[in-house]
Amino acid sequence: MAGKTSKQAEPGVAVRYTKEQLANSKRYRGKKDMINALLKPGKAYTMAEADELLEKFMKGKVSVC
Repeated sequence: MAGKTSKQAEPGVAVRYTKEQLANSKRYRGKKDMINALLKPGKAYTMAEADELLEKFMKGKVSVC
């Protein structure tokens, strides 16, 4: 059907979400504080990008005073 719209993303196109959308999602419920600290406001991220930033943060070295 021509003109039919869908909320599904087109194949090959990554869906991007704002910091607020990711922080309020079920997927990142336990990581809301990290999302708010690591992601920049006004910028859109794919879930893969957000996962990568969280993973890099979690694997970072701890400095001992």
